[in-house]
Amino acid sequence: MVKKKSLSVSPLGATIILVLLSIIVGAFAISIGESFIEENAEFTRSGAEEVRAGCSAVSLEVTKVSGITVACIKKNKNIVDISLDNGPDIDLSDLHIKLLGSQSVKNFQTSLKEPLKKADGIRLILPYDGIGEVQQVKITPKVIVSNFLVFCKDKALILDNLQYC
Repeated sequence: MVKKKSLSVSPLGATIILVLLSIIVGAFAISIGESFIEENAEFTRSGAEEVRAGCSAVSLEVTKVSGITVACIKKNKNIVDISLDNGPDIDLSDLHIKLLGSQSVKNFQTSLKEPLKKADGIRLILPYDGIGEVQQVKITPKVIVSNFLVFCKDKALILDNLQYC
C-alpha cells in the first residue's frame, strides 16, 4: 500500500499563523483608531478653548449704589432681592441660582425671561419659603457658545451674609 503525503498544516503551525494574523489585524485597527482619536481630540480641544473664551468674557456683578451692594433679604416677605449688572462683552443667556438655607437648598434653573444684554442690569426677586434662614446665594451665569448652553461656574457670584432690608 502506498501512502500519499498530505499537505496539511500542523496544529503548532496553525497557531503561529493565527497569532501573526491577529497581530497584523490589531496593528491595523490601532493605527486607524489612533488617527480617529487625534482628529476628535483636536475638535474637543478647540471646543474647550471656545468655551473658556466665552466664559472669560462674562463679567457679572452685584449692583452697587454709593458703594453699597444692592442685595438683601426681605424677611417679612420671604424673598431675596438682588440687582445685577452684566458686563459690556457678552449677553447672558440665563442664570442658575442656588439659595442655600439652614434647612435645605432651593434651585432656580431658569431665571431670565430673555437674555441679559451686554451692559444691562436686572433685578431678581427670589422666594425662599421652606429652606430656613438664607445662608448663601450662588448665581452662575450661562452663555451660548457655538450653539451650546454653557455654565460659567468660574464666573459664579457667591453672596454670603446678606443683610435684611
